[in-house]
Order: sequence, then C-alpha cells, then structure tokens
Amino acid sequence: MPDQPGWDAHAQFIDALVAQGTFVMGGPFADNSGSMSLLEGVSVDEARRIVADDPFVENGVFVLEDVREWDVFVDELAAGAETPSSG
Repeated sequence: MPDQPGWDAHAQFIDALVAQGTFVMGGPFADNSGSMSLLEGVSVDEARRIVADDPFVENGVFVLEDVREWDVFVDELAAGAETPSSG
C-alpha cells in the first residue's frame, strides 16, 4: 500500500493515535471491500472528527461510510493483561 497518496502521513497519523491509546486495531476486510478501524475512549462525534483528519480520507483513499458505538461484553485480550490477585 505504500504507493497510495498520503501513505507516510497516514502511517504517522495512525501511529500517533496508537501511542495515545485511541486507535486499537484496524485493517482491510478479507475481500478488500473496505476496512474497519476500532477506536477507544472517544464519542461517535469525536471518532468522525478523528477519521476526517486521516490523510487517507483527505486524499480520497478512504471514504468514511459509518461510525457506530460498540458495547464490548467479552474482551479476552484485556482479561489476559490483568494480573491475578493473590489472596
């Protein structure tokens, strides 16, 4: 994907969101019909603003179609990071 317009700026943008703890994961669908990004700790409106600032959106590589809130009930990744209490 490095030949996409704004690739370096997009990578820096995402790296900064990861460092802030906002961008949790993302990537293309297996059939290349689009992609999904998971953001944490932001409202729907904040998510829209964040994505609008992505250089890939600004360069037309990505088009934001939908922003939805997600209630997580099972999170094995977070559960594995917890240390068991002793006692």
